[in-house]
Amino acid sequence: MKNRPAPAAPASLSSGTLEAPPNPHDEQWFPDLEGKLPPLDGQEYDLVIAGAGPSGLAVACRVAAAGYRVAIVAPDSLGIWVNNYGVWIDEFESMGLDDCFDTIWDSATVWLNGSEERTLTRPYARVDRPKLKRKLLERCVETGVQFADAKVKDCNNSASDKSVITCSDGRQVSGTFVIDATGHSKALVKYDTARYDPGYQGAYGITVTVKSHPFPVDKMLFMDWRDDHLDGYPELKASNAKLPTFLYAMPFTDTKVFLEETSLVARPIIPFPELKARLDARMKHLGLEVLSIEEEEYCSIPMGGILPELPQRTIGVGGTAGMVHPSTGYMIARVLVGY
Repeated sequence: MKNRPAPAAPASLSSGTLEAPPNPHDEQWFPDLEGKLPPLDGQEYDLVIAGAGPSGLAVACRVAAAGYRVAIVAPDSLGIWVNNYGVWIDEFESMGLDDCFDTIWDSATVWLNGSEERTLTRPYARVDRPKLKRKLLERCVETGVQFADAKVKDCNNSASDKSVITCSDGRQVSGTFVIDATGHSKALVKYDTARYDPGYQGAYGITVTVKSHPFPVDKMLFMDWRDDHLDGYPELKASNAKLPTFLYAMPFTDTKVFLEETSLVARPIIPFPELKARLDARMKHLGLEVLSIEEEEYCSIPMGGILPELPQRTIGVGGTAGMVHPSTGYMIARVLVGY
């Protein structure tokens, strides 16, 4: 699909009168933990993990709890997780993570078209990201995981009994095993880049305060495939007919809501300016008057993966290992199993 110029967006978002949301990387979730993550002690490890996302932290605390020496190498282990996570609550409850929700909805709604509404009677929740990350970090500290504040540059597997990671600051960290938990960047796992051509789930989302909205606060809107909001935008209507997107909405209160325009999968990804234009048109159609923007989210998820080159000793987990559900894009519950 060609990237067309976006049509004029509703004044609520395009007029320039609203302040841009704060840069999420300027935010601090854990000022009390600054300087309290155990540093590397210079000895060898049983396991070295590159990356401190949900999968990296979950694997680290589980392996360390079994009595092994574990190190995490990541540039900002205390950094925030930018994207929102939504889960079916029974998945987190089964892992003892039911204290890591910030909002729960009794059911979820799906609109297939203008007349077909389906209700999913399975409670759904938004994950409290700071609480989940704090829980994983504290578990890592309790079990003796050590941390290096650096990026990984390379992994040398030439020795028969160990692997050596070289960090961006020149340090070297040795371990019997290395796990690549750097997400979709696949920083260490070797694979055939020429054959890697996934489709992408793309989404543009915002958390906004509005005067009012039409969404019941006891239900989340899981998928709304209706396209009548594009009737006044013929080019967007035509492109949506070829590569449709849906609205995903989390109403928190009568005046605060997370709205996300999502492409389930496309190759290549639907450009973010077009996703934003479709969401703007939808918001205008709903009559939403935006008072402030709290968060802005750009999401790009490779759907499907490729097998790693063999032989190699570096193991992937999470996004590196293609653990994303190939039709929905969900992953966080499966990477935390057994944490």
